Amino acid sequence: MTEGRKALLLIFVFFIFMGGFYLYKTAGFNKELKRLNEEIAKEQGLLQKIQQEMTGIKREPKIDDVAKYAEALPAEIGNAQILQFFHQVAMKNKIEILTLDFEDHQQYEENKQMNHNDSSNDKKNNRNPSQTTDSGVKTVKINLTVRGDYNQLRNFVQDIYQSTRIFHLANWQWSVSGNSPVVQMVYKTYYFPQLEKELPRLKPIPTYEPANRNNPT
Repeated sequence: MTEGRKALLLIFVFFIFMGGFYLYKTAGFNKELKRLNEEIAKEQGLLQKIQQEMTGIKREPKIDDVAKYAEALPAEIGNAQILQFFHQVAMKNKIEILTLDFEDHQQYEENKQMNHNDSSNDKKNNRNPSQTTDSGVKTVKINLTVRGDYNQLRNFVQDIYQSTRIFHLANWQWSVSGNSPVVQMVYKTYYFPQLEKELPRLKPIPTYEPANRNNPT
């Protein structure tokens, strides 16, 4: 066998190996996210349990009675806190956030009121990222696009799942850009504005002077 053929054979074997390795990592990534999503789905019963327990609290409850629920199901949407949380988890796992957006609750409520009697507009509102259930618990849809390697993405999803506030991974799609996967995720989180007077407010995020700006958000 000539040196040229040996070189071509080695290159061919290399590409076969890399292709097999890529498929192996892809299958592992899909399996891990599926497992996490199944675990998150099991946690959805927690939302109903929290709501039932909180609606039984008296008008002037003790802080100790509600503090454990205030972070999991707060009374306010907490836009800044949500942004801060995702950026902190991304920084911890060296994940690059490409896009992050969610619907403003107030704008959704105004649109819903204006189109209450219009069935076609109601259908449009049902696709809105911020939705309200009859129980009073409101849902916020968070659209997120991130980039990172297999381990970074796995740890990123795991850390979000283990957060105190409820975040449900509703949908995800991924593709490859360069050497790293790009994942589009849809998360849902919840809040309960009817108990705004009973629940402690979310902790404010720190801000800094422009000369020393290093905001976590």
